[in-house]
Amino acid sequence: DDDDDVSSSSLFVQYSKASFQWNTPFRKTASSPFEELKKAKEFYNRANVAILSASSSSSSSSTKNEMSLRWEISLLWPSPWEPHVLLTGTSKLTFDVKDDDSITILSQTDHLDNGGKSKTDIYSALSNQLLPRFWDLYHIGMTPAAEKSPLLPPSKASAGFLAPYELYELPPRLYCTTTLPSSKREYREADVIPNHAFVTAIKTMGPNKQTYTPVSPIQVSINRVKEPKDEGGGGSKNEIEWNIPLSPQFTCNPTLPLPSLSKKRGETCTYKYNPSSKLIATVPYNKSVQDEDISSVRKTLYDAVIKDGLKPKISDVDGRPKFFVFQNDVKACFTKDGMGMAVYEWRPDFAKGNVVGIELEM
Repeated sequence: DDDDDVSSSSLFVQYSKASFQWNTPFRKTASSPFEELKKAKEFYNRANVAILSASSSSSSSSTKNEMSLRWEISLLWPSPWEPHVLLTGTSKLTFDVKDDDSITILSQTDHLDNGGKSKTDIYSALSNQLLPRFWDLYHIGMTPAAEKSPLLPPSKASAGFLAPYELYELPPRLYCTTTLPSSKREYREADVIPNHAFVTAIKTMGPNKQTYTPVSPIQVSINRVKEPKDEGGGGSKNEIEWNIPLSPQFTCNPTLPLPSLSKKRGETCTYKYNPSSKLIATVPYNKSVQDEDISSVRKTLYDAVIKDGLKPKISDVDGRPKFFVFQNDVKACFTKDGMGMAVYEWRPDFAKGNVVGIELEM
């Protein structure tokens, strides 16, 4: 290596030792992010970093290039109840490409999605994740504390005065998207994650028990989709869709295994990246996804957002608003091999543990 550079874990990527500039909300005790990650593993019980997307741009008038990264960091905090902390954000890098195709990173600026208006407030991003949550403690003998998907304050829209709903923004994330044809309401098929979504099995006991990360909530929706041509075409049918957020413990792998393809018609499972933020409005809900009472809850939510001047997103198939349910009483559990278990919690009706949501135009 050159005297000016410190080699990273990659043979061809280096941080400039002489001129590297790093602006970050994270505590800096090392000269580069790679070195900082090595030190972090000495403090946290577990740490995983996943790069979800990258885009680059270059200028013909300069040898410097720019790259934007979207990342997620999962930390197992060293406290008695071991909360799973999830941090999401972006980094902007400038770098040089040398004649031997090696890359020298010159500067890096990090921003946290939940870091306040400045995107640099690490305490804001951590504060609501470190304290013990009631349901995690209540079920502490069942699973570790859940890694919760971020619900961010909206960047542009705002809820009306005394609005009966909460307004949130969802950052770009990678999901396991699973579908199943919907049949009768009384079958309650949307209440459980279908078998064809699972990749592996998790050993929870014995000398070879595995560490795993429970994630929550699970997003479930019943959508109207077009029928394939081999089923007659031209018409539409109801389909249940699960969007399960993927833990960085799994997405940090170079390849993501999928479960075996289901031989049953309409049963699919794939990984889907949502590259843009989503604006949603939610209200508490205490029953099943396919319960009859959900219709009145949806109508109340729809009327409230329309009253406040917000515009719901409309389905291309049937022209209806896009509703969904966040199931907080379900934890999808991941190891490095993939999703291997789902744990269902009991919650009393008065707790209204789940929420009904509607997608809105940004």
